[in-house]
Amino acid sequence: MNSDKSAILFIVNYVVIFLFLLAPSISFAQAQSPATGLSELPPPCGNEPISIASMQWQSSAILAEIHAQILQSQYDCKVKIIASDLTATASSMANTGYPSVAPEMWIYPIVDIYNAAIENQSIRK
Repeated sequence: MNSDKSAILFIVNYVVIFLFLLAPSISFAQAQSPATGLSELPPPCGNEPISIASMQWQSSAILAEIHAQILQSQYDCKVKIIASDLTATASSMANTGYPSVAPEMWIYPIVDIYNAAIENQSIRK
């Protein structure tokens, strides 16, 4: 029972920190042409949906949904949540950049894949 409460408190704290500290500092400002007033830059999230990995455990699924809601409601991004597992997600992100986001990863079981991807700059923490 205490571990359930701890997990819930961890998730709530993570969301509060993201919403109040990190999200306001993210800026997707677009330059506009003075002559036409039209945007010269692509949409803030690009033209393709942002793919978010949802792992088998509950906290990952919750975080994937939270990230998707923030990106959709605050930045008008197209988002696609994909079911995945840890090893497949890490390998795919390192080799193809897909999915775009993995809100929660337990890196101990995949430390070699993770460290190689960080070193090659194919993923960011």
